[in-house]
Amino acid sequence: MSARPPAWRTGLLILALLVFLGICGLLSWKGVSAPFRTPPPPTCIYQTMTGSLNVADVTIHLYNGAGKDGLGRQTGDELEELGFMVPEVATGYATVQTTIKGGAADDPEVLLVAAFFPDGMIVADERDNHVVSVILGTTYAGLNHQAPMSIPVTEAIMCKSTYTPTPATPTTTPTPTPTPTG
Repeated sequence: MSARPPAWRTGLLILALLVFLGICGLLSWKGVSAPFRTPPPPTCIYQTMTGSLNVADVTIHLYNGAGKDGLGRQTGDELEELGFMVPEVATGYATVQTTIKGGAADDPEVLLVAAFFPDGMIVADERDNHVVSVILGTTYAGLNHQAPMSIPVTEAIMCKSTYTPTPATPTTTPTPTPTPTG
């Protein structure tokens, strides 16, 4: 005959299991009854362009894959001065050739951006948001400032970014005051 555990141990085990199930039920109920999160505001507004596509209508995500510190931010500032929307500048994977990525190689926004990167290689990745990504490579020699600021289009759907560039704050360096030597 096997010895049975004392009744108080069985009761304690059942009580512990009931407390555990109660806690799990309470946490589950809080998760189920919580209000839905509101979605974040859209990062772009789709609009149809006709006539011409201007640099101000194009959003570029810029990645520094050249391995040169500050090159991405410097190029992003230049692109913003030209009128492009550049809401994202980050470090990208290391690459030799500058790469311009967009939905299709003949999308108007891709062609307009590619004109500013004459050494760039266009890669179509079938994205549908009409944002152009540029990965700067080690052969990047600077923007083509003679590129057209707009191109003619019959009809193009564009992502008008809700990003607003912040103006650069001028930095003032104090004028050195001469100290007498003597």
